[in-house]
Amino acid sequence: MGTNKLSDRIIGYILFVAGIAIILCSAFNVYKVFTRGFEPVQLFDFQGIGLDASSLIGSDLSSEQRALLNQSGAQTKLEIVPGSLLNQTSNVMAHLLLMGFLASVGYKIANLGILMLRPVVVKLIGKEAEKLQE
Repeated sequence: MGTNKLSDRIIGYILFVAGIAIILCSAFNVYKVFTRGFEPVQLFDFQGIGLDASSLIGSDLSSEQRALLNQSGAQTKLEIVPGSLLNQTSNVMAHLLLMGFLASVGYKIANLGILMLRPVVVKLIGKEAEKLQE
């Protein structure tokens, strides 16, 4: 039962082109995300990182001084890292990881296509080769 070499070559070319197309699409997508042409995949929604300043200042204060601090209306929550920065960075990194995975899948598909295109040549060395030639 032989295999049809023409259909193997056609399937090999199809797999090769599909794999290269997946790699190029993922590379283009990453380029557009980094140049802000596309939005990254929105996976994360973190709150900002901050401190409560009243807990830092108010440890030595009397109860009436704490009440005055609370009534002053001053913002006691200090935001160190804004949530938008955390979300944008995390989402871009997740998008990069996802596109890297897709590029590796494209590589595997293109590699299968190349393996189907190459002829398989087996060279025997030793006693087995002499027996087959006879």
